[in-house]
Amino acid sequence: MSTRRICFAAALWLSLAPAMAESLRSAFTDFDTAKCRREKGDAPEDYGTWTCTGYGRFKVILSAGDQKMSVAFSDGEAGEWRSFPAANTVYKGKVEWRLEDGRPFATILRWNVAAQADIDKATGPFTPSGRVLVVSRRRSKLPHRLCGRARQCQGH
Repeated sequence: MSTRRICFAAALWLSLAPAMAESLRSAFTDFDTAKCRREKGDAPEDYGTWTCTGYGRFKVILSAGDQKMSVAFSDGEAGEWRSFPAANTVYKGKVEWRLEDGRPFATILRWNVAAQADIDKATGPFTPSGRVLVVSRRRSKLPHRLCGRARQCQGH
């Protein structure tokens, strides 16, 4: 390939890079279940479901029970329960919404997850000391729902 073609290709790529970067950005929202709409659970270990404001039409939907939580980012219902195997909490936090052309395609949320040391020294209720960042991506088949779970969406 000639030097001229290489320079042209590099110049073209560099001229498009700012446009591509502008289409990707982040927005941040905070949530606190103490300020969200709550539906009480039916069973003793079902703590309930909280629906909090998210980004645009998306909501942050949290469910809790048996010292574990599940989070969904959706314009609908919470969906399937998924969580970490260890005790965890995420009753309040800051969500980073990754946007492409103004539409969410992923979220980032910090979870509090029990470390082995927490479990070893626990004599009753405790606050998990471990911190995990969970990156959730949008399901391609459901354009308005994000898979906000502790593991990747099934089949994607």
